[in-house]
Amino acid sequence: MNIPSDHIRESSKLLSRIRHPRTTLPVLTHILATLDATGITLAITDLDRWLETRLDTTSGPYEPEIFLIPPEAMRAMKQADKLTDIKITCKGPSKRRELRLVMVCGGISVESRYPTLEVSELPSRPVMDSEEIQIPARTMESLAIVADCASNVATRYVLNGVLFTPEDGGRLVATDGRRLASAPAEVPPIPFILPNQTVICWRIPTSPAAMPMSACRRWTRRNGSRSAPATTS
Repeated sequence: MNIPSDHIRESSKLLSRIRHPRTTLPVLTHILATLDATGITLAITDLDRWLETRLDTTSGPYEPEIFLIPPEAMRAMKQADKLTDIKITCKGPSKRRELRLVMVCGGISVESRYPTLEVSELPSRPVMDSEEIQIPARTMESLAIVADCASNVATRYVLNGVLFTPEDGGRLVATDGRRLASAPAEVPPIPFILPNQTVICWRIPTSPAAMPMSACRRWTRRNGSRSAPATTS
């Protein structure tokens, strides 16, 4: 499959919001690539959260395929020249699969190969009986502002996040016990606390237009759960 190098760089910025500083599971440093007839989905997890982004392409159709992209291969793809395509193929027998990259670096065509792990080693994508609600871009902007007041003290877990409440027409609220921030926002009809770790995945550093995805985010609510994994597309 051919993937624009610019999309790889933008996707990497998003997926890097889930970090694994001390993981003992090498597979968690890999990115799951799911290829179908219309495009490719890239996803990463740390067992608590699942974050993904999708690229639809008109250069297909492609045969469905699932493989893991090792971190070394992702770093190499980010070095490809701008406005060029990266050709990705994954071949080899079970437990000896290899990722092959063909791209342009400095105007020169470069081919590289990287051993990769089996997809079965990665935890499967969370499947939930849920409903999805679109979170507007303006709400995401407010989230980035009020989140700075949320507590980071582990023993105050109730304050380790941002409250989404429909009261007063909808508000976002965060506090660390000393400071409190609140902002009007369009929120789901059921109140919930978005944990700090998920806020890191959702918050917008500059503006919605700077993100490599749609201007809205999906909030997935799982019945009976304190919070839901961060899943975005």
